[in-house]
Amino acid sequence: FLDPERLIFSQPAVNGAAPAARCAHSVTAWDDSLIIFGGGDGSRRFKDLYVLNVSLVLKYQLESLKKSKKSQRRQGSNAEKSPNGKVNDVTSVLGTMGLRKFSDTFIREEITVEMFPLLTEEHLKQLGVNTIGARLQFQTFVQNMQIETSPLSSPPKCNNCPVNHNQ
Repeated sequence: FLDPERLIFSQPAVNGAAPAARCAHSVTAWDDSLIIFGGGDGSRRFKDLYVLNVSLVLKYQLESLKKSKKSQRRQGSNAEKSPNGKVNDVTSVLGTMGLRKFSDTFIREEITVEMFPLLTEEHLKQLGVNTIGARLQFQTFVQNMQIETSPLSSPPKCNNCPVNHNQ
């Protein structure tokens, strides 16, 4: 099932064996169930029958959604604010980089957004950021973050200088 909040698939609890992957099968909706019959996998023809209780599926998805919302509220209450008032939530920041799937690991390892510039390539590998593209994405974001947050240096003050530096 897809958790729409975290965009993560999970395996539902099932009674009995799950059907094999198949094509060319028949599906009929009856009451609150889907009845799946036959089909095949390209080399075999199936003559089996499965019943999927849709109300149980919806119940499972609803429970999963409630859990994810509670988790988000907990994370949201722990979100830090920077001096400029922006929320420095690790999950949100990683999401803007397209790396949201690593947020649980960053949170578990107690890494805050302020620590991002300190992370080395080796740290990222230890955190499970194993692809070069993802590490480059992270490093590029951190470089841009440092440029945006660095204070503008004021021009040097010089004594008896005819140039007005305040223009």
